[in-house]
Amino acid sequence: MSQQQLKDYVDALSRKRSTDDVFATAAAIYQAHLDFTLMTITTIDDGRCSVRRVWSSDECNYPSGQSKASDGTQWMRTVMDEQQTVVCHSPQDLRATFSDHNILATMGCRSGVNIPIVLQGSVIGTLNMFHSEERFADEKIETAGALIAYLYAPLMLTMNLSKEESK
Repeated sequence: MSQQQLKDYVDALSRKRSTDDVFATAAAIYQAHLDFTLMTITTIDDGRCSVRRVWSSDECNYPSGQSKASDGTQWMRTVMDEQQTVVCHSPQDLRATFSDHNILATMGCRSGVNIPIVLQGSVIGTLNMFHSEERFADEKIETAGALIAYLYAPLMLTMNLSKEESK
């Protein structure tokens, strides 16, 4: 990561009011290292029955605010219970993993990686990136995992704001 990218991230975190600004700045860091087509951030809804998209790099085609049921799925067992990354190397893998695979396909997404964001032993959200077929090599996934620290602060802010709004 460049000195300027780090400065931009710290500036977004410390001075901007919108967590969207911080997520967008973190996404720019990911884009520079991983070159994704779509990046989203999700939180885990109470009871672990669903995930809610709190940020998307493509709000027009894949907007934030959407929820997906996750209870009882292989994805949920892998990400939530085992706290392991889900990698889809092909459109067939996407089809087998995601109920909205058709939307992803229309956006040109042919592979994907979902990385659990774990805090104090619990999954609090996921980082999800999609691109062309077999786009995410092992070293790219490792890089994405190493950069996950840049998502903790805005994700925690998002979760706290959501709790306050529901009061």
